[in-house]
Amino acid sequence: MLYALLMVSLIEEWRFIFVDTVDGPTGVAISEAITLAMSKNVVPNTILFWRVKSPFICLGRNQLVKEEVHEAACKQLEVGIVRRTEGGGAGYCDENQILYSIIVNKGHLKIPYSIEGAYTAVLKGVNEGLMKLGLTNTSFEPKLQAVFVNGKKVSGNAQTSFGGVTVVSGSFLVKFDYKTMCKVLKEPIKNLKGEIKTPEEGLTYVSRELGRSVSIKEAKEALKQGFEKALHVRLIPRKLANEELRLVEELKSKYASHEWTYYMDIKERKRQEFKKKGLIQLAGK
Repeated sequence: MLYALLMVSLIEEWRFIFVDTVDGPTGVAISEAITLAMSKNVVPNTILFWRVKSPFICLGRNQLVKEEVHEAACKQLEVGIVRRTEGGGAGYCDENQILYSIIVNKGHLKIPYSIEGAYTAVLKGVNEGLMKLGLTNTSFEPKLQAVFVNGKKVSGNAQTSFGGVTVVSGSFLVKFDYKTMCKVLKEPIKNLKGEIKTPEEGLTYVSRELGRSVSIKEAKEALKQGFEKALHVRLIPRKLANEELRLVEELKSKYASHEWTYYMDIKERKRQEFKKKGLIQLAGK
């Protein structure tokens, strides 16, 4: 009895934010706004869930658009391109996924300081969410930053740190559009495990594995409970603070801008131009 009371007392209350269907730049801006506000001690540890209202490719911070994306197909299919602050690989996102960010003070006891430790804590939560939905053959691999069902990837993750804050973000595939992904990504099986030839062999989604249609509402509740169990926290629904709303308005234009989206491409082009100029000057001596 005493042990049970002690365990209850150790459960922390974290803030839970759910934002339904916003555009890609706004969704990514919300995650950064929370991070910035937390770095100023304005808001508490937070888990953010959000959905996108129109498809987009979520590009890793250090990736080149030209290497990852079929831009003509994106334009034709009205699929946006958004560069996030976290690293990792490119992923296709649409309204049939729950996108999440676990945003906490760096070194918090429930989210270890190390990169792999932070992934382990978060991926356990995703894994618990899958089991709450009735899936059994689940696993997670921190070194691959992913969670698997029956050996196929169902959740990919990325991580960053800023101002004493750790952010681990990922996707939870409730349903999935393989066809569109294959049209807009140049290497759709790039970040998948094993010797596979098609995305379907290495990537899956919850409804497929359960053999029934799973609603966003059901998946959201299971994932929320999964994080609560794995992290031993109680998630309290809240709204964004005024400071965060102000920051979102400032940041979303950055994420929608050509300068940010093509940041690495522009950097690479300048590097090549500088290299070429140096070689020309050297040849002239």
